[in-house]
Amino acid sequence: MLEAYIDKPRRKKISLTALIDVVFILLLFFMLTSSFSQSRAVDLSQPIASATAPVAPRTQLLLLYTDGHLRLHNSDFFLAHYRELSGSHLTELDNTAPVVLLTESTVQIAAITELLSRLHVLNFERTTLGGVLPEDQQ
Repeated sequence: MLEAYIDKPRRKKISLTALIDVVFILLLFFMLTSSFSQSRAVDLSQPIASATAPVAPRTQLLLLYTDGHLRLHNSDFFLAHYRELSGSHLTELDNTAPVVLLTESTVQIAAITELLSRLHVLNFERTTLGGVLPEDQQ
């Protein structure tokens, strides 16, 4: 009986200390590499049309260029830079009419989202991104 007991290989026990160390290091790694800042989102949803809704005013085309200047299509409204847009320009723009933002193809996304969020703060609730400016407008 003693011979059968000697022939069996002994099982090694896994040390829980090493396992806990590995889990702790992984936990620290994921905590330090994750980002806890909240990203801001711009709401681009449009209101749902109904049969009783009044006729919408004419759509305004707002043109954003690569150098930052802003222009209202077929109008005298012009800003040297979109960051200058403020509440004083509400007389030039109709915040009840839908606004479609058209940009040059080289405008950075950060500029587009900053302008859209600025329009949202100025109560332009019906603003959407239209796409790239036609060649004749660039």
